[in-house]
Amino acid sequence: MAFFACKKDIELLHETVPEIVTEECTDITESSAVLTCKLTNQGSASVEYGFYYSEAPNNTPTTVDKTISLSTQSNKSFRYTLTGLKENTTYYVRAYARNRVGEAQGKIVQFTTLSKKLPTMGSTSVTNVTTNSATLSGNIASAGTGTVKERGFCLSTTKTPTIADSCIFVGLGIGSFNYTLTELEDGITFYVRAYATSEVGTAYGETMSFTTASEQLPIVVTKSVTEITPWYATLNGELESEGTSSVTEMGFCYSATTQTPTLLDEYVKVNGSSFASVITTLSEGTTYYVRAYATNGKGTAYGDVVSFKTESLSKVSMVFLDKIDVNSAQVSFNLTSQGSSPVTEMGFYYGSTPFTMPTYGSAEHKYSIGHSTDCLVFNMTGLAEGTSYYVCAYATNSSGTVYGVTRSFTTKTSSLPSVSTVSVSNVSYSSAIVNGLVTSDVGINIAERGVCWNTTGNPTVSNSKKVSGSGIGSFSVSISGLNEGTTYYARAYATNGTKTAYVYGNVISFTTGRNETSSVEVVDGAIQAAFSVSDTKKVYFSQGNLQYQASSGTWRFAENQYDMIGNDNSNISSTYSGWIDLFGWGTSGYNGKSPYMTSTEEGDYGNGENDIAGTNYDWGVYNKISNGGNQTGLWRTLTSDEWSYLLNNAVIARAKVNGVNGMVLLPDNITLPSTVTFVSGMWAENKYTVEQWSALESAGAVFLPASGIRYGSYVTSFSHGYCWSSSLNGYADTPEYMFFTDGQAGSYYNERGYGCSVRLVRDID
Repeated sequence: MAFFACKKDIELLHETVPEIVTEECTDITESSAVLTCKLTNQGSASVEYGFYYSEAPNNTPTTVDKTISLSTQSNKSFRYTLTGLKENTTYYVRAYARNRVGEAQGKIVQFTTLSKKLPTMGSTSVTNVTTNSATLSGNIASAGTGTVKERGFCLSTTKTPTIADSCIFVGLGIGSFNYTLTELEDGITFYVRAYATSEVGTAYGETMSFTTASEQLPIVVTKSVTEITPWYATLNGELESEGTSSVTEMGFCYSATTQTPTLLDEYVKVNGSSFASVITTLSEGTTYYVRAYATNGKGTAYGDVVSFKTESLSKVSMVFLDKIDVNSAQVSFNLTSQGSSPVTEMGFYYGSTPFTMPTYGSAEHKYSIGHSTDCLVFNMTGLAEGTSYYVCAYATNSSGTVYGVTRSFTTKTSSLPSVSTVSVSNVSYSSAIVNGLVTSDVGINIAERGVCWNTTGNPTVSNSKKVSGSGIGSFSVSISGLNEGTTYYARAYATNGTKTAYVYGNVISFTTGRNETSSVEVVDGAIQAAFSVSDTKKVYFSQGNLQYQASSGTWRFAENQYDMIGNDNSNISSTYSGWIDLFGWGTSGYNGKSPYMTSTEEGDYGNGENDIAGTNYDWGVYNKISNGGNQTGLWRTLTSDEWSYLLNNAVIARAKVNGVNGMVLLPDNITLPSTVTFVSGMWAENKYTVEQWSALESAGAVFLPASGIRYGSYVTSFSHGYCWSSSLNGYADTPEYMFFTDGQAGSYYNERGYGCSVRLVRDID
């Protein structure tokens, strides 16, 4: 048998498979390695060669794994850089070579990629630790497998701080670095460690701890209060230790309401040389709480609370006069309050000339006794006949001396009769009846008696007069031909048959009515009738007392002049929806004090020791009156001098309107209605119904109701009237007010904690 073969087949019989060797991998990094092989025998044909590789656990890479094929060439050895590998991973590699005959594979070699390295941290230290600062030091020995893009310190009060906590950036790169922490809290343990961040991640140094030094507050002692008087006291303290830093301020805080006062209450600073201070703004008879304080960098420390009570002055009632005769008079008074210490002396001054405030040193005589709780009665003898005398009671304790109200009287004349002007009645627009009384003729016949009158005051028989017989007893004189709407002054007189001197009674004024009734209008709350309050100034009075509603913050004038709230003035609060008409000094709202405030502490009110005239502390200046024009600055409160001028020059009278006690003021020019009787004087007993008052009001008359007085939440004295002025009393530096009651009207002063009526006026341009 014969065999035949083609030339190609014959050639294959003589070709061989290549031979290749896999060498160890080199230049291994985190993501690459260099693969190397040698072609030891190419065989008899051109060769294609490369590598097979795989990750563990596939330890025998083949064509099914990853393949690196290189172009056919005849090099004896070749190298290839394998990239994109995983860090810290084991790989298996073997070389291959193939030709037409077949494929040869080298041995399997393995290698493991490197791991990425974080920066290497050096030592960390903390030095220069104080109460609020510390110096941190760190070091980065190497950058690892990346570059240090950020370095610094992480800080916390926990034991292993990280960059998630408070992180302090201190630049970049390797080497040493420092940072000084400030504004740390004292007495706190902190943990700190250095950090370095590269592309690989963040590396931390060792954790260090340090504790800031504890800062100490000052130590102060509140000592006993000395030199206590009704209005001032000396506060004493001692600084035992400044603490761990210098004291920047020290002094005393005090309060009459808070038993543990702080710097949120009243306080006074002292200098470093003397830890004492005299407080001069205290209230009489009031308990205060005080404690020393001192402030350093740590804060404010307080001493123990010490309490003290200011002394109280004694109080005496006004003098009452009786049994006034030619050469004698009887005076009586009593001690209404002893004060905080026993009264050592009491009595009264008297003399024929007015006294000089405040010492009464110009009084000609002084009657003095020791302490007594009874009503004291004293008969003054040896007085000059027909002479005016002035009398004032006083009482003294260790806190000082207080004085009562000065009263005056005139002794009788021994050789002349005693005459009284009793009353004026049946006043019309052209006539009136004046009633008189001759009570004693001292043994001498009364040759003539009667009434004299004029329009200027203090009439005598040289003016108009009308005789009404002779002798003692009551008599009446009807005078006519008077001008309508005119104020007249009248008084009874008498004379005996042996002397030409005349004796006059007291002066009574009255105002004739007018034939045709005309009505005075009320415009924007102002009664359009002029009242002189000085030689050059006139005002309109408001239509009623000032009232306030706390729930709405609204001010208004009372609808009627005789309106008064009464006991409901005690029901006040920020939500009270009723109206109130009594107010403490200076509570207009401008000074942040509520108009319904009822504090009994003088220091809570007003504009300090200053008048409020023309300031925002005046109710009328600061507030809009809803039925009074509803603008600020339209109204104001009369000063003390203006009240005094008004009471001394206007026609005034005691009256009761619609059952309410009060005082009537007549304007400068008035024509009284003929249908209404008006008797002037504070002893008068004018009583008017609503209809009668309406007729008098239409002529311009003003009525001040006796609304009483409020102290705290206690309301009383509805038979008395009290109206604030905008002035301080020059003697006592306390607010002055106008008052009226049975038989008298005048001005006095009291603590700011008392609530009185407010009647506003508007200036007439």
